[in-house]
Amino acid sequence: VSHPKRPSKITVYYWGPHGEMNFYGRAIGIYLTLDQARFPYDMKTPDKLPDGFVALGSPDPNAYAPPAVEIDGICMAQSAQTLVALGELFGLGGNTTAEKMQVLHALGDVQDVFDLHSKFESDDALKKKWFGYLEKKLTGNTWMGGTLEPSIADFHGVFAFCWVEGKKIDFSDYTRVTKWWQDIKVCSVVAKMFASCKKGRKMVPV
Repeated sequence: VSHPKRPSKITVYYWGPHGEMNFYGRAIGIYLTLDQARFPYDMKTPDKLPDGFVALGSPDPNAYAPPAVEIDGICMAQSAQTLVALGELFGLGGNTTAEKMQVLHALGDVQDVFDLHSKFESDDALKKKWFGYLEKKLTGNTWMGGTLEPSIADFHGVFAFCWVEGKKIDFSDYTRVTKWWQDIKVCSVVAKMFASCKKGRKMVPV
């Protein structure tokens, strides 16, 4: 399977982990994908982005809010959409057409889990619908997109489930989801990120 030419330089612009913003946050999936691809990248604070962000008051912005990724001079924001581009660049978004479709589907699913997770605390029916759905999705699969190795969907899933776990939302009744979470956390790049969370550093600010 052929993939686009590897870029020469990538810079990630995000709040953390830098200084007082000592967390990986919404850039988790981006960092993990680049780490899995073994591609060296620069990490800069959002104020260093050329032309800046709307959220930081730029009059002529490159993007609305961080994180943003600059790939050989081209800027892209929106975490999930950026992961689609990185997955295509580095072969981490599925190889066949069928795999790519399932990975994109799963990427949207884990984004929905993040978007809705705060409601799971009070809406048990909604929580059961979502975890029941993910449980079925993982039938016969180790990874969210049905790939043989972790994909961008799994790496973005780390971000979503760090919030789920941080809010102490229990999904232990869902054995396949629980196993997926255990498996992705021991994936080498993910384990390394978790292990770096010392001296006040966190995965997400929760």
